Amino acid sequence: MQNAIDLLKSHKLRKTPGRIDILEEFMENNFALSHRDIENSLGNKYDRVTLYRIMSGFEECGLIHRVFDGESAIKYALCSTDCDSGHHHDEHIHFLCDKCGKTYCLNFELPEIVLPKSYQLQELNVLAKGICENCKK
Repeated sequence: MQNAIDLLKSHKLRKTPGRIDILEEFMENNFALSHRDIENSLGNKYDRVTLYRIMSGFEECGLIHRVFDGESAIKYALCSTDCDSGHHHDEHIHFLCDKCGKTYCLNFELPEIVLPKSYQLQELNVLAKGICENCKK
């Protein structure tokens, strides 16, 4: 697995302390994170505007994607290696654990979704709920 600096280089982003710290938070956790999660983890190291700008930039360049979990707070997770600024390849199931509240990306292929010809798919969100493997133990 790449480290934060290599991942920033591969997306042609400057290696600032804020970007490195935030990217490391995503890399250390295998579940989706909200702005509040990152704020709580990093303390008062960065203000909200800085965090928002960094995460928006990460989303634009294909480093992170939005995670739909049925809650009001937006969460984000690391993208797969084939995402870029032109297109996110994050059409996969998101799993929300009813016990711990964490949302996980389950990266396996979804069945093909066939819409009527007059419809144009712009975004697909698939959410499963239950108990994650950590809480089931």
